[in-house]
Parts: sequence; C-alpha cells; structure tokens
Amino acid sequence: MMATNKNGDATTKADSELDKLYKNYDVLVNAKDKIAEHKDVYAAIIAATKGSSGEKRLAATFVSKFGPKFPSMNDASLDAMFDLLEDEDSQVRRTVVKVIPEMCADSAQLGTRIADVLSQLLLAEDATELTMVKNSLLLLIRKYPKEALAGLFSQVTGDDDVTREKCIEFVCNSVMKLKNELFAKNFDNEQFFIEQIKQVMRDVTAEEFQQFVDVLLQLRTMATRKGAQELVDIVANQADLSADFQDTDVDYMYRLVTCYRLAVTISLERGTSLSPFINFVCHKVFPILPVMEAKESVDDILQLFAQSFLSAITAELAKDIISLLFDMLLHYTPEPPPIGTEDTEAPTLQFTYVECLLFSFHETVKLCPEFLAGDDAADRLKDFRKRLQYFAHGCQVYHSQLEVTLKEKTNADVRSIQKVAHATTGNINSLIKDFFHNPPSYKTKIKLSFLKEQPKVQLASKRPAPSIDTATPSAPKRKVSPIRFNSTSTAGTIKKSITGGTSTKRLPRSVYEPPKGSYSNKLDTSGISDSSWRGGWGRGSRNRRGRGTWRTGGGKWTY
Repeated sequence: MMATNKNGDATTKADSELDKLYKNYDVLVNAKDKIAEHKDVYAAIIAATKGSSGEKRLAATFVSKFGPKFPSMNDASLDAMFDLLEDEDSQVRRTVVKVIPEMCADSAQLGTRIADVLSQLLLAEDATELTMVKNSLLLLIRKYPKEALAGLFSQVTGDDDVTREKCIEFVCNSVMKLKNELFAKNFDNEQFFIEQIKQVMRDVTAEEFQQFVDVLLQLRTMATRKGAQELVDIVANQADLSADFQDTDVDYMYRLVTCYRLAVTISLERGTSLSPFINFVCHKVFPILPVMEAKESVDDILQLFAQSFLSAITAELAKDIISLLFDMLLHYTPEPPPIGTEDTEAPTLQFTYVECLLFSFHETVKLCPEFLAGDDAADRLKDFRKRLQYFAHGCQVYHSQLEVTLKEKTNADVRSIQKVAHATTGNINSLIKDFFHNPPSYKTKIKLSFLKEQPKVQLASKRPAPSIDTATPSAPKRKVSPIRFNSTSTAGTIKKSITGGTSTKRLPRSVYEPPKGSYSNKLDTSGISDSSWRGGWGRGSRNRRGRGTWRTGGGKWTY
C-alpha cells in the first residue's frame, strides 16, 4: 500500500508508521512537565512494538526513554519490551537489550524484573548478543545493585539448571570484577550480596558450593575474623553436623570430609575457630571410631581433627572435650603387657592415629593443666605415663629401623612413605617427652608429618599469626596480602586444597609394613582429585530435585 507525503512523494506504509512514531516522540518531548497528560500518545508508542522490525526498534528506544515518565503504565511497558526480547529479528533483540536498563531511571524496583529477564538471555548463542546482555546486566548492577542482584539470583534459585549454571558463572566472573566498585564503600550492598549467596548455598552441588566459597573469600567482610568465622559456620552447616554420624554412608562421609577439609583450610588461612567440627568429632565420631571399617575415612577425620588445633582453641572448648579426647587417646595407647607374658602377641601400635590424637591432646591439655597435674590426677598421670612409655619403646624401635632403611636405595614411593613414617614417630617421641616432666610441660612444637607444607595462619585484618606447630593463642602480628581470585593467593590455595591439582594429588597407596605396628601410608589430605567432584551434591530445597549424587551414586543429598 502506498501513501503520499506532504511533498507528493510516494511512501510505504512502514515509512508512514515511522513518521507517526517520530511525531509522537516530538509531542512527548515538547510536553516537558506536562508529559503525564499524554498517556494516549505513549500508548501509541507501546502499540508500535507490534509493527515492522523498524518500528519495533524505534518504539523500543522511545519506550525506554519515556517509560519512566508513565509509572502507571510500567506493566504494559515491560510486557512490550519483554516480548521484543523474544523477537525473531536479532537486530530488534539487540536494540532492546541495549536500551532496556534506561527504564529504571525513575523506578529502581524495575531493575529486579529486568535483571531477571536479562539473566535468562545469558544462554544466547550469538556472541555479540551475549556480550550485549552481559553489558546491560552489569550496567543495571552498577546503578541499582540490590535490585539487579535480586533479579539475577532469582534465576540462580530457579528451576532451569542450564540458566542457573550460566548465572552462577556470571556472578563468579563478571560480577566479581566489580566487587571494589560495588562493595568497597557500601557495606549494605556487600551484606545483601552475601545473604543472596547464603540462601543459594542451602541447595547446591559440590562444584557450586566451591564456586560460592571462592566468591565469598574475595569479599572484605569475609577478610575480618568475624566474617571468616561466618564462612566456617556456613561450611559447617553444609556438613550437617547436627545429624548423626553415618560412617557407612559413602556419600555422607565424602561430604563430611570435604567440608571439614575446606573449613580447616579456611581456618589456617584466616585464623578462625573450628569448634563446631571439633565438638562433632569428639561427641559423635569418637564413640564409634575404633569400630569404623573405612580406615581411609578414619585417617581423614583424625588428620583433619589434628589440624583443627593449629588454630587456637578456647579454654572453654578444651574443658568440654578433654576427657573425650583423653579416653580416645588411651584406646590407641595400650597398657604394657603383664610381666611374664612376653611370648604373647604384642598389641598393634597405630602410629598415625596416635600422632593426631597426641598432638590434639597436647594442645588441649596445655589449657587445662590441672587435668594431669591436679591433686586428683596422680593416678591418671601415672597410668598415662606407663602407656606412653610402652608406646615410646615401640616407636623408638621403628624410628631407628626407618633411619637405617632411609639410607638404602629404594623406589620414590616407598621412600616417601618411609620419610613420613620417620617424621611421625619422631613427632610422637618429641610429644611424649613433655608428659614426663614434673609437672608435665607443653613447650614442644612439631610439624605434623602428613602436612607437605607448613601452613600460615593469615587474616586480611590485623590478626595474631601463630606458627603452624605452636597453636598458641598469641603471636606477632604481620601484614597479609589481600586475597585475589584465580591467582596464586590464599583463595587459590583454598580452592586447590579442595579440588586438587598436580601439587595436591595423593601419593600412591603403597604398603609399607612397620614391625609390630601400624602406620597409615595415606600421606596427603590436602586435596581431592578433580574427578571426585563429578556428580556434585544434591539439590532440592523446594521440590526435592536432585542434581546428582556424591561420588559413587549412593543416593541424593538434599535439605
């Protein structure tokens, strides 16, 4: 259909509609303060979003410009723009993506709805369009942080797993690049961001949990002692320490050890307390530890338990657990055989277990010296010294034999096991000597044999930094470099400690049998191989959906 303009020239219908749009634009621009009186003109612009591609693009631009002036028509404006985001013409979609953030000019609350829709477009396959979506989302987040983040996280907690993954990736990579701009001078924004993450972490896979921990570690709030402790508490909640200990459930044990390992690493980096885990082990694990069939899990738990004491513990916690810890230590330090029974089989000596328990007890009893030195502790100390003396004899024999074998040529794996065994027995001997002072002294410092490196307790704020092997409450203060994401910083260290890597792979579990004793050849607890994460943790906070099993398909874990 042809029309004629005022000069008598032929025009198409599309051109005529574009002319109408421009005339409506002029009306609204010239109306100035009386623009609200021209709802019918603005409604005509909204209607033009149903026209040709050219009309749609022009109308979208005008809607984004004038929409904020007509708040009573917000729903109609947004519906029209959202429809255009699904248009078949990529040029139309790109135009809308670019201009839609402008609709929040006088109504920040619209940012939540717009960010929610733009987050769904993170699945765009066209690279240019995807870049425009990300830029618009970041623009919204810069101008209206809380509203836009709420919209973004609404998709993270949504039902579409693919969209969820894209949104998490956007949070971890794109949003965190703005952390200084968004959070450095605005505590409320950072707290809102943290709360959004905490809500999501109630229902995550293993990989997602690690990603969000990495994000939290970059925030200034989490660089304080209080913030770091909050992060440890989040991890403890993920481990579900309130539940009964389920040593025969493979998925449960994997989750527990994984979360415990992460909490330990955070504690060593930030100097936080691990009292929830320490209490859990003492009250729920120790009663069944001796009969646990999964010896590798025993190794994991005891080694992590020992590392929990590398950060200072409170005197109150020490008093609460010392009896339970002492009883567990007695179980693994047998009484000497009666005289005249030398021909009977000697008890097995669990060197690895005793190193972990003895170090933990050593760090605990120094806060409760009356437990072994009090007026009513004489018999307890006497019996304990007999056990230690007997254990020390077997330990010294093994230690001496290891010194000989270490001088011999052997393969690298066996030598590595022998070196750690040598360090284990040396540590036990050193700690035992403290208990034979009168009264017992607790000045010996050791480096736990199963730690490849000596961790440093770090905190981004001013924080006492005790040495790995002292576990003392006070130490000289020092400066700590701020954590950086995906770098060689402490955040990277924490990530490697969980996800594994070439530097944290377990050594082959070769068997090296010590004489009349038992030594764990599990040398490295600092990492989990990358393959261990495949499958993830279950999700299902709303409708009990599962997002996979732990490691071997032993069921789904949901809240």
